[in-house]
Amino acid sequence: STVMAVSIMKQAGIKAALMAAGDLLITDTPLNALDEDKYLEANVFPRRDPEYAQQIIDDKVGPGCEVLITQGFTARNAKNEICLLGRGGSDTSGALLAALLGAHHLEIWTDVYGMFTGDPRIMPHVRLIQRISSREAQELATSGAKVLHPRCIVPCAMNGVPIEIRNTMDPGPEYTLITVDDYCKRVPASEGGSEKANGTPQAPRQGNFAN
Repeated sequence: STVMAVSIMKQAGIKAALMAAGDLLITDTPLNALDEDKYLEANVFPRRDPEYAQQIIDDKVGPGCEVLITQGFTARNAKNEICLLGRGGSDTSGALLAALLGAHHLEIWTDVYGMFTGDPRIMPHVRLIQRISSREAQELATSGAKVLHPRCIVPCAMNGVPIEIRNTMDPGPEYTLITVDDYCKRVPASEGGSEKANGTPQAPRQGNFAN
């Protein structure tokens, strides 16, 4: 599907390129861990390093790329082997990449408008939550809200990236915005800051990224 997406975009005159997610996402699961943990439930520690990410992208696809297409759910380990991120890995991949790139925000496109006050399939009078903090969203996701996997909120919350949950079938104005709690933010040392929980990230680079 990623190859097809790049082909369609190029036909539409968009300068798109394909890149393996593992070129940017490297797992930190120990190589002596169980095979299930290494290859099926691998972990990638979230970090923010736009300059590093841009250098890798330029080396792999060259300058002039307007839209970068990659896969969800996968990463690579220190031996350059492909690993899976486990349940919720697709959304988590997007969050990890958004954090690494210092994105302005992350958009998750799904089949609902966002987070609701209850299950709309059972409760007819639930309301769409238009704005919610990352801490509250994490609690809802952990408690059973299935629109997002809890793991995908943390990388964005740690690195100052808001999340928008939007409906693929109706890309209108209604959506849920997950804001960033100040206590979660930090500035990596690679950007001139320290790894403190209350740091404020620098302004992100502008660019387009599709997951």
